[in-house]
Amino acid sequence: MKKSAAAALVLSLAIGLSACEREQSSSSDSSLPQETTKASVTFTETVSQSAKAPKESETTVQTEATTYLPTVFWSDIPDICSSRYGYYLLNADEKTVYDQIAAAARAFQTNVVLKKRLSREDVIKIISLMRLEEVDLYYISREYNAHVIQATGMVTAVDLAYDFTKTEVENLNRQVDQKVSEILMRLPADATPEAKIKVFHDTIVLSTDYSLNYKYGATPYGPLVGGQALCEGYAKAFALLCNKVGIENLFVTGSYNGEDHLWNMVKLDGNWYNIDTTWDDPPYDGEEKNPDYYIQYNYFLYKNNEAGVDLVVNNDLFPIPQTNSNKYNYFIYYGYYAESYEQAKKIIANQVQYSLKTGKKFIRLKLSSHELYEETLKKLRDDKDIYDENVTPKDSVKKYIISQFENLNIIQLEIFPNNQ
Repeated sequence: MKKSAAAALVLSLAIGLSACEREQSSSSDSSLPQETTKASVTFTETVSQSAKAPKESETTVQTEATTYLPTVFWSDIPDICSSRYGYYLLNADEKTVYDQIAAAARAFQTNVVLKKRLSREDVIKIISLMRLEEVDLYYISREYNAHVIQATGMVTAVDLAYDFTKTEVENLNRQVDQKVSEILMRLPADATPEAKIKVFHDTIVLSTDYSLNYKYGATPYGPLVGGQALCEGYAKAFALLCNKVGIENLFVTGSYNGEDHLWNMVKLDGNWYNIDTTWDDPPYDGEEKNPDYYIQYNYFLYKNNEAGVDLVVNNDLFPIPQTNSNKYNYFIYYGYYAESYEQAKKIIANQVQYSLKTGKKFIRLKLSSHELYEETLKKLRDDKDIYDENVTPKDSVKKYIISQFENLNIIQLEIFPNNQ
């Protein structure tokens, strides 16, 4: 064994960012087996605040273009990819290294001598992809060493580190497995994939508070057991549940307002949809907390370019698939989508009636255009014209609070019946 005589390498990393994290680099020398001229490069990822959803605005009444690369349809991606969409786009040597490092991480090994030698950039991408897609490997540290042959830039070995001990991980996993079993047992025997997705979405939203400081916030344990999470934890918990019932899914990384973000995509009837449990779970730290039963569906099975804000997608790890259908979008699927004011009025009236019968506090409506959104919002504010007298008597509602999501053309009402 000889120490590297060359200066340690410093890399600037521009690919492979995991959501809620940014990857940076530092360097160090290291002694390595079986080579005479090498450098050891340390890669360190630092955590940044996850992107927050746009705020809603409220009025009390008494009585942006996302960038997407073209989709490539890959025949070697199986129907059920179990969150490993990017993995199936790797070549044979890259898959070998990916599998080798993943197996070593599951055994808590600290040194992996690679069977195939790849470039520094390829190894960075593989580890970033693995940390993203392997839901159970949440405990791999953001800092790792790559042993590099200086003359060729090829990596011969990787040193891994872990954020949690093996015993700690086993304990976390036992609790997560128990919670997952409880959630799956609540699913009706005849539940459709879209119904299962809604249960998973609602369970995560209702059981989780967004937190930047929770130790397990980037793990499935965070939302499912601990009740606190970053966007990475939200997305990984959702992916874990989808994997358990065979719903094809993948992770999407990107940024909003300069902050990294992570969400999911799912495949239903051959079509991909975006779903963001983090952004459907407002508010965040430092803001007034909504009731525990409050859920938004603004980002429930939506198409690319329909986030309503300048949400930039990171296509460096793999190009995300196209989205060609709105069939299962929450508002369209459940009949809360209006293309005229009369239709909007009828939808609101029926929802108010349902709210009064069931105690459901929040009702929602998505309008087909911004002009229709403005018209409906004005009538709700100025004319208090929220229902058809033939459906719901006016004196049955004491007041309602309007929450508006202008970029999405969505209106939400919180209903307060007269008997409260």
